[in-house]
Amino acid sequence: MSSRTATADTLVLPAAEPRTVPEAGGGAIDDTREALAIWGVMATLHALRLGVDKLLGAPVPHSAWVVDVGIWWGAWVALTPAILLATRRWSPASRPWSEVIPVHLGVGTAVALAHVVAMAGIFAFMDAGGGMGFGERFRGFLHNYVLMNVANYGLIVAWSWARAFHRNWRTREESSRRLAVEASDLALAFTEARLAALERELNPHFLSNALTSVSALVRRGDIDGAVGTLSHLGGLLRAVVAREAPRRIALADELRLLEDFLAVERIRLAGRLEVELDVDPGLEGVPVPRLILQPLVENALRHGADARGRIDVRIRAVWAGDQMVLSVRDRGRGFADDGPDFGVGLSNTAGRLHHLFGSDAILDLRNGPEGGAVVTIRIPLA
Repeated sequence: MSSRTATADTLVLPAAEPRTVPEAGGGAIDDTREALAIWGVMATLHALRLGVDKLLGAPVPHSAWVVDVGIWWGAWVALTPAILLATRRWSPASRPWSEVIPVHLGVGTAVALAHVVAMAGIFAFMDAGGGMGFGERFRGFLHNYVLMNVANYGLIVAWSWARAFHRNWRTREESSRRLAVEASDLALAFTEARLAALERELNPHFLSNALTSVSALVRRGDIDGAVGTLSHLGGLLRAVVAREAPRRIALADELRLLEDFLAVERIRLAGRLEVELDVDPGLEGVPVPRLILQPLVENALRHGADARGRIDVRIRAVWAGDQMVLSVRDRGRGFADDGPDFGVGLSNTAGRLHHLFGSDAILDLRNGPEGGAVVTIRIPLA
């Protein structure tokens, strides 16, 4: 027994071209503001330490509050813009580590020495701490503070890179979410457009045959028959080209559209067509894809004639648990031994079912046990 189950081609969207997200360097003002806040915290901790020393009885001159706190950390405030500029110019986000590390070791050492020189000069000029000259103060600061100054520079560099990484991460996350939404919208629009195209596709041979039948009725003088045929054809065409029609309609409405199609075909086939309809009670109001039965019946009419040229079609709609089963059977030759061939109508039906129900719907083509072909659709009721 030849059979085949349709698996509609999955909708594939073209891959989005990768977008380069620029490094978040636009936060220079925020970086500077936050760096100044860091120095403010350091100065506050230094001042608290001096306060604790004084409470414990240590000699803390009043000048220490100005020089050790204000000027010492104020110098770091003055150096901050240059440090932040260096961190943005030589960042691992834009340059290899083999270039970044040596540059910042050199710049950090230069900044540390510049701070030592500035502090030695200011302390000597203000004579803070007891009559030492510039050279002696420079040697003392160099011995005691140069490594701490390098560490301070490294702190600002690491903090700035962390902030840049966090901004870039947030930017990429926002871009990913935006692209995901755009891709989803595009897929939905593409699916809707493809569904509309599939729904509006009507076999041009059917239209040609219908108009030929109308012409024959007019030539025979059967005006009422011609008008009736045009009325059925008009109802079917309105359903096909309607822009605002729902994707799904009640089974009873679907059967009325199918009757319009069959009424036109009965005129053409001149008494050679017999149609049997069997619908389980309660299914009339269940929604089904609009115009889902017409291509199945059309396939039966095209290939289902028996040896005498008669076409016997049985259309069934039955309950099957949480599914509805729609089937169209004919008594023709059936499908070829090497399996059924999906034509345009059945391929479009498979595509529509995939877009509407995904893997929950099945289109099955097989030869019937008593001959002929059976086309079956299973769709979920929910």
